[in-house]
Amino acid sequence: MIYIGLINNEIKLSGSDVKAVKDGAFACGLTLDSIEQTDKEVITAWDGKMYFKGEEPEKPYDYAEERRQSYPDLTEQLDKLYHDIDDGLFGENAKMSGFYLARKRVKETYPKPEEINTEMETNSEEGKAGV
Repeated sequence: MIYIGLINNEIKLSGSDVKAVKDGAFACGLTLDSIEQTDKEVITAWDGKMYFKGEEPEKPYDYAEERRQSYPDLTEQLDKLYHDIDDGLFGENAKMSGFYLARKRVKETYPKPEEINTEMETNSEEGKAGV
């Protein structure tokens, strides 16, 4: 398989015959002196730019995406909700339901960034009050 990508403004090829590519480009009137051959796969990363696989920048923390991937399957959530309603878990009792507890666990594991900052400020203020 051949991978071609533009990395740092240079054409990079993977799994290809560089000489054949250079010769083909020259036949079209192009000079490609800076082509490098590598076995690394070129991929498009989360930011839409191309990188060698394993060298792409780390994706910034996205609590919403982490939550989406961590919630139980929708069918499972609806089943939990059905059973909770069938068991009469309403009002304050609903906070003990399987549906509520499963979603709460994910939200606590992946809090919104402002929730993290608020918790840190609250803990900081409590520490000052105790001094």
